Amino acid sequence: MNKLANLAVSMAVSPSPVVATSNLLYTITVANLGPTPAAGVVVTDVLPASLVFVSAQSSQGACSQAGGVVNCDLGPLTNFGSATVTITATTTAAGRVTNAANVSAASTDPVAGNNSTTAQVTVSQLADLSVASITVAPDPVVATSNLTYTIIVTNAGPTTANAVQVVDALPAGFTFVSATAPNGSTQFQGVVTCSLGNLPIGSTGTSTITAKPSLDGLVTNSVTVGTSATDPLSANNTAAVVSTVSQLANLAIGNRVSPRRTQWASA
Repeated sequence: MNKLANLAVSMAVSPSPVVATSNLLYTITVANLGPTPAAGVVVTDVLPASLVFVSAQSSQGACSQAGGVVNCDLGPLTNFGSATVTITATTTAAGRVTNAANVSAASTDPVAGNNSTTAQVTVSQLADLSVASITVAPDPVVATSNLTYTIIVTNAGPTTANAVQVVDALPAGFTFVSATAPNGSTQFQGVVTCSLGNLPIGSTGTSTITAKPSLDGLVTNSVTVGTSATDPLSANNTAAVVSTVSQLANLAIGNRVSPRRTQWASA
């Protein structure tokens, strides 16, 4: 006579949320709710495509993995007993990741609804953005003339960076003229924001800002790049360039007449 064993499985994941390229730990618990011992208990987890298998262990029996499919043969499970499986996997992409696991046995399970479980985790982007260069032209420039800053941003990865923006608080004495960026730009009280959109790994984004200086001297302009992704290295998010602004001299050339010497003739 085939025994009845109501197996139930649950799964927890940590950490949650997690940054892309980090490890996740899935803890799968199988419980035998009876009324008799369960034979040939197996836990199966088909890892999502965005996870890379690292390791798997079980409190009893043994685990194996092939092509992202983890099978843990737990053997028999006593009446009202439990066993635990832990699976470690590395995240490769940002987004919402759902992992599913199920349990089966050689015994008859009268309740199939609790044989499967899922765990969801949000994987955030990890993108090392940097201001690769900021240049200015012309340099030097005459006060009240236009000069243009060209800013190039790069993404070193390891994932795409979304909602990338370059922010430039123009130096004192500068008047904003215009800006160009792939996803548009805004300006408010001298603070210019250029939207670059999403930057895939290894790609670059370019924006330009044109302004008119009114003061002469050496002028330093700094820009900063930001993203909705987690940036592991913030030191390269800001860059500056120094330019020379000269005065516009109003010179006038005049003629000066020397007094004429007069000679008097004597009578």
